[in-house]
Amino acid sequence: MDLVNNLRSFDPQSLPSSQLDQAVGLLEIAVLRAKAAAQLRPAFVAESADFQGFGRVALQRLEALIQYVFLTPDSLSIERIKVLRDLDAISFIVCGLCLSKKTLTRLDKALFEEVVRQARGSSHRLVNTIIASNEIAEIARTSNVQAFKESMSVDSPTEVRF
Repeated sequence: MDLVNNLRSFDPQSLPSSQLDQAVGLLEIAVLRAKAAAQLRPAFVAESADFQGFGRVALQRLEALIQYVFLTPDSLSIERIKVLRDLDAISFIVCGLCLSKKTLTRLDKALFEEVVRQARGSSHRLVNTIIASNEIAEIARTSNVQAFKESMSVDSPTEVRF
């Protein structure tokens, strides 16, 4: 956090043009990463010491996103749906806990891609919590979406069987 606080004293007007352009690019990347991390917060709350289960709203988002992603006909699906369908089980669940249908369609392309990148890259930290979650298991069991259930039983390091 000290690094971020030090930005308060950053004076961009003192930089030569080439360094200013480089600084702007780096700051844009940092902002994008921070926004994606904030978007994924409902899933990564599971890493806190006082975690007692995923929130009701996050679980409702997951349930709704399963329906939306796996029941939208291919002819109507947008590229983002295809990206989510191709995720491993844990990464999909992480995204599902955090992205509503409305958010999914409204996120700009770069932010969506960063959210997916971070979900893929850090979902291994939540594998045990997700597998142990009775609420997520219940959502998977009652989803009535065969494509989702099949995606959960693929042999992979993040395999989930409900």
